[in-house]
Amino acid sequence: MRVSPSRFAGWHGSSLVKASAADMGSYIAAILDPRRASAPGLPADGAWWERLETGYDLGWQVADATSSTADELVLEHTGMIWGGNAAAVLAPRRRAGVAVLLNSGAERAGPIARAILRSTDGAPLPPPSKAAPWETPDTWAAAFLAAAAALLLGCLAHGKRATGQLRRGEREWRPTAPGIARAAVLAGLAAETVRRAFLAAGPPPEALPATVAQALPVLALSASALLVLAAATGLAPRRAR
Repeated sequence: MRVSPSRFAGWHGSSLVKASAADMGSYIAAILDPRRASAPGLPADGAWWERLETGYDLGWQVADATSSTADELVLEHTGMIWGGNAAAVLAPRRRAGVAVLLNSGAERAGPIARAILRSTDGAPLPPPSKAAPWETPDTWAAAFLAAAAALLLGCLAHGKRATGQLRRGEREWRPTAPGIARAAVLAGLAAETVRRAFLAAGPPPEALPATVAQALPVLALSASALLVLAAATGLAPRRAR
């Protein structure tokens, strides 16, 4: 694992709250404090968590004793941004809570937090295990680059063959109205692929793991090249034998 500091601050309103493990501990302690459970403005007939509906309520995923594997009321909220993963899991009736913050790229905060919470009630912790390959950004980056290389090699091979066929008269330049329309659609798709890869709103390159940020544009360009080649060869069909 190589430490790579984030160059992305986040979006206003959703990911600009930066919390440490100590911050999350203070937050959980505060919301589980019996003195605050029935604060002014909350119902007087029980703590706030007793008023939640099973499913999703007040920003928490709520599992009651009938649906929870821990056989108790469990509240959970998870979140992720590229390269980061966080989870908070609470058992409010026994004043227990766990927060897990990860920046390893793998989405494992939820399972780890749930396992730690179960351990506070006597359950054994699961043995440590490595993240699966598909949970690691570098795996996806390698897959993107392999796909891009395959597309580019295919484009080169098909382009060379089509050019030879034109020289030998096996193909002829015959732009018909349907062919032009088809070529225009393919060219538009190619342009939109490039636009989305480089200009569209979404995660900026700084928000992505470095390997993924480098591999995605290469894949977009190779896919666009394939679309442009398909548009061009469609305007020069093979001669009927």
